[in-house]
Amino acid sequence: MLLIQLEAKEKFAFLKLAHYIAKSDGNYSTQEKEIIEEYCFEMGIDNFELPFESIDIDEVINTFRCKKSKCIILMELMILAHCDDTYNEAENAILSNLAKKLDITQKELKMFSNWGKAVSSLRNQAILMSLD
Repeated sequence: MLLIQLEAKEKFAFLKLAHYIAKSDGNYSTQEKEIIEEYCFEMGIDNFELPFESIDIDEVINTFRCKKSKCIILMELMILAHCDDTYNEAENAILSNLAKKLDITQKELKMFSNWGKAVSSLRNQAILMSLD
């Protein structure tokens, strides 16, 4: 939804973060795979997967310089974290750590989480309504 606004290098960095979040709990769900494919379509880039262990979070987050990009990636990652109705401790810890490193307050992170949960829920409702 907002990812189109990222610079090219930020899009690839975001994709790495998305895979990192999706795989953080050891369960890379069908819903998470679908969301990541939608992200790639929106950003106009091909999906690529990296092993969870090979992603250097500090290197990746240094790609994001402006506040707008930082907010966009955390908002979109919250959709991913909530898409399978299991926003677990692993995802929460990673996203809280990311927020801290990106100078995003806990209050902002909570707002992003609420937004991501709502968008994810609406997305799921739209999918159910479109079934025959």
